[in-house]
Amino acid sequence: MKPIHLQILETVILLVLLLVGNMIFRTVLRRIDKRVQFALERKRIIFKIIHLFIVILVIIGLIAIWGGIDPKQLFLFLTSALTILAVGFFLHNGLYYQILQPV
Repeated sequence: MKPIHLQILETVILLVLLLVGNMIFRTVLRRIDKRVQFALERKRIIFKIIHLFIVILVIIGLIAIWGGIDPKQLFLFLTSALTILAVGFFLHNGLYYQILQPV
């Protein structure tokens, strides 16, 4: 078990990384948008998807920090969480394409 001060410090670092990552992705997407000229709805969806992905990664990080995961099993935890996310995205895209294919 980690000391509470270390867990609080790791949580603060994770939240700062959330803010920095969100700002970086927004600026990169705005630069790309200037070149490509995305439609407004498409831009909003892209921002929401990236924000959701960052928040999911932060939640996984908080679970790892506060959930008491063994450092030895950290790799197993991260790969399991990313596998679940990948399967979810794959199923979502598969259903999306099946619905839109007849159109």
